[in-house]
Order: sequence, then C-alpha cells, then structure tokens
Amino acid sequence: MATAESVYGSDSWRNSSDSERGAETGVTEENQSVDRVLFVYGPTNVGKIERHVKPLADAVESTTLVCTSTGPEVDGLRQIAPPATGYRLFDLLLMTVLTAVESVRGEYDAVVTVSLFPHGCLGLLAAKYNRVPAHLGIIGCDIDVHARAWYGRPVRWLIRRFDAVSVPGPTHRRRLHRSVGIPWHRTAILANPVDVDQFPDPKPDLERRYDVVWVGRMTAEKQPLFFVDVVAAVAEAAPSLRAVMIGDGALSTAVEERIAERGLEGTLETPGWIEDPIPWYADASVFVLTSERDALPLTLIEAMASGTVPVAPAVGNVGDLLVDGWNGRVVDPPTVDGVATAVEDLLADPDRSARLGTNARGVRDRFSYDTASEDWRHVIRVLARSAQRESGER
Repeated sequence: MATAESVYGSDSWRNSSDSERGAETGVTEENQSVDRVLFVYGPTNVGKIERHVKPLADAVESTTLVCTSTGPEVDGLRQIAPPATGYRLFDLLLMTVLTAVESVRGEYDAVVTVSLFPHGCLGLLAAKYNRVPAHLGIIGCDIDVHARAWYGRPVRWLIRRFDAVSVPGPTHRRRLHRSVGIPWHRTAILANPVDVDQFPDPKPDLERRYDVVWVGRMTAEKQPLFFVDVVAAVAEAAPSLRAVMIGDGALSTAVEERIAERGLEGTLETPGWIEDPIPWYADASVFVLTSERDALPLTLIEAMASGTVPVAPAVGNVGDLLVDGWNGRVVDPPTVDGVATAVEDLLADPDRSARLGTNARGVRDRFSYDTASEDWRHVIRVLARSAQRESGER
C-alpha cells in the first residue's frame, strides 16, 4: 500500500543521500569550489525567478541572473538585463553580448541555465570559453520534443556537453541516462517548488464553489477543448455541476465556442488569466490535467498542495508522482469518457475524495523551496567535481 514516504520520499525522487553524494562527487560542503554562479535565463515573471533562481541563490555564495528583463528585487540575487528593443532576434543578440561580457568580467565558478534553446546554448558557450562547468535545467520540451525529433542527434550531443543536467522527475532522469547517454552521476532531479506557506488548510467540500477546476495555457498541447468535452460528459449525469477554467491563450476563442456548442454557459466559467490561482484550487474539489505532453506541471503540484484531488494522464513524470487511488486518479490513456468517469466517481464519494486530497497534500514535503535548495546543492557538488577535474587537467 502506498504511503507518503513511499511516494514523495522514495529513492527515485532523491538525488542521493549525503554520504552517497560525497562518495559520488568527491566534494563536500566544506571543499566545494563553486561559490559564484552566473544564471542565464529568460523568466517572464517574478514568480519564476522565485521558484527557479531563489533556491539556488540560497545554496551558493552569490548568484547573478542575466535575463531578458529584470523583475522586482529578490534577496541574494543580482539581476542584469540588456535594453529591450521589441525585436526578438536583436534582443537575443544583445542577451548574447551581455552574457559574454558578464561571464568574463565576473570571474564566475560555474554557469547555470534553464532550457537548451536559446539560454542553455548561450550559457554553454560562456562556460566553455571561461573553462568553468555548465548546468542545464530541462523543464520538458528539450527532452520530450527536441531530443526525439528528426534533428535529435545534435540536440542530444549538445545536452551531453553540460557537466550537470537536471530534470523535474525520475522518468526524465532515467531517459537522460538511457536515451541521451549522460552518466547517472551527472544527472539530478530539481524540484519545481511551491511556497508551502501560501496554501491554507483545505475547505470542506460544501464550502467549495466549484466541483472541477482546470488551470493552464489554452494551447494545443494543453488540450483545453478536451476539458470542455469532459465537463459536458459529467454534466449529463450531474446537471448541477460547477466547473471553471483558468487561463488564456491561442485557443481561448475556440474554448468559448466549444462551451457554447455544448450548452455549458451556465456550467463552465472562464474568468481568464488569474495571477494567483491558489485560492481557485482551494475552491474546487477536483483538478483535471489534460496535457498531451508535460514534464511535471506546476499546476498539478499546486492543486495537490491545496488538497484538490487530481485526475491526470501519465505524461512526463506525472506517473512518478501520482498513485492511482491513493493521492489522485491516473487515466491512461486519457479519453473523454475515462476522465469523466473518474471525476464522477470522486464527486459521488466525498469521503474518498477527502482521503485522496489529504494524501495529495503530502506533495509539499518534496516540492518546497527548502527541498529545491537541497537539490541545487547536489547540482553544485556535481559542478564542483567537474571544476576540480578541469583544474587538475590544466
């Protein structure tokens, strides 16, 4: 039987124990040689800086973020950005120049990046020129799409050039090792964390405004039209159903048209993009993920941390996190009827849903900012080992 320890604290989610890390890298906290880190990244909002960069800043002596535009000040983090022109190619050129100048002027011990194209490539060039180790953080597309495409061979070659590569979960870590050819000790799991203090205790079902919630970008890979069809199927059996879709995107108009076509105007609300969706998770009993491709979406982690029961396909690393019938429902392969049935069963059995929601909240232990900082410390030790090896070869 699944337990919180067997799911969230399992060996598959750990990078390694402290003793294994020392043996694996030959580096400890006391002798690590990576203190000054240059982070090359293009986050679009302060929330991404807080999640992806701040835990690293807490793990090293100093962090400088080269980004497309600076956000509000974050403790322990220096941010620099080139002037914005509004032309993507020219902005990328300015970002390249700024990265090159800062990497030479700053005398950094390592270069850290997120996403291979373009920031990973910029960071790798800067690291190789300055003969310091480089890290690549893969969120999903690099390994799910680019590494598997017809042009995948040069992509895999580029990924292997990094001294450390991190991914959101165990499935992608195994794929890095088996399909990309990266030695296990150079791979890591890096949590996509949430601020656990933001999540209040779950509400009783009777106090929740919605039965079902969907959150995400309304784009083809997220399949928002699939969710509308699921709501239509559930509403046939439960005419009083209350559902909400949070987000916007290229398919927003198509979503509204599908809602009208299904006669769901009084059933399915579409408030648009919400800057802080956390209160909306807490106001729904069930969260539905409909992604065709995803690594380990933040929306799933936020929903689980809220105690909202997830129904999801086993895409990316989702199958490593969800145990069907214990902390959510896994419908694989996902069909409209299959997802609708899972939702109907959860809504019909509030006691069972409450148990699954309580188990789902355990996700906060693995995906906190503190855990992300510990993941970064593992990455830093891997980079330090590479730096020591490089120094010995000079």
